[in-house]
Amino acid sequence: MMTLPLPLPEHPLRCLHLGDSYTVAEGIPADSGWPQVLRRRLETRSIGFTETRLLASTGWTAGELLEALREESLEPGWDLITLCIGVNNQYRGEDPASFSLELDQLIHEARPLLRQPTDGLLLLSIPDWSESPFAHGRDRAAIAAGIDSFNAVARMVAGRTGIPFIDWTGLTRRYGNRPEAFAGDGLHPSAAQYADWAAFLDGALFDGD
Repeated sequence: MMTLPLPLPEHPLRCLHLGDSYTVAEGIPADSGWPQVLRRRLETRSIGFTETRLLASTGWTAGELLEALREESLEPGWDLITLCIGVNNQYRGEDPASFSLELDQLIHEARPLLRQPTDGLLLLSIPDWSESPFAHGRDRAAIAAGIDSFNAVARMVAGRTGIPFIDWTGLTRRYGNRPEAFAGDGLHPSAAQYADWAAFLDGALFDGD
């Protein structure tokens, strides 16, 4: 099992980011999303990259991401794989028990893609959209409770499968009443918010030595 934070790597990284609209940076230029900002942050510390790839799409549930992963037939050899999925399962009112099964299968199928099968797969918590302008007029407390319920499932699956669970949901809840923190659709994060996400993940991943 990988223990965080990691030492700074000595070789260029191949990174694969699996997810949904939060991973593809819906509503803003793709290079302003957290995966690309994270890469640029790490490059300033002389961490090289051979590839950064996103397998993600707006609206995907865990089940839809699983289907896409199977269809893609990716070659193994990835140093870091992040998995951030589940907000659309919550939004559609799907059963957390079904989400648990899909997440288990995603981890099972992503793990063989790693360069080191026991190292490099991370599960990221589901961001909370209840603080977004899009949630105005909705039951924000119920949305947040739903996100917490799905994140409890994700944390349990991470523990059961032995992969790190990085909880950044609290960070995503700090942007209420800050319209500049959101894209034009009022739902998805702005470049400024994603920069905060990337900084958080950078701090969680590497010890800076």
